Amino acid sequence: MASSLGVKALGKYKLQVKLDHKLPYFKLLLAFPVFFPENQTAVEKYGSKFGTSSKTTVFNGPFV
Repeated sequence: MASSLGVKALGKYKLQVKLDHKLPYFKLLLAFPVFFPENQTAVEKYGSKFGTSSKTTVFNGPFV
């Protein structure tokens, strides 16, 4: 599935993304929290319900 998106892991800390056209501010977009990686353990535990309620969301801080 990820291969159809043009995303490829080149190593533990390196990711390759192929876009349809150049996007000069693409690296800046990746700095937004919405693009941060998800907690794999939580995603596997909650499946499709991950992030749909406060009990199935993983976060750090005093958020409700």
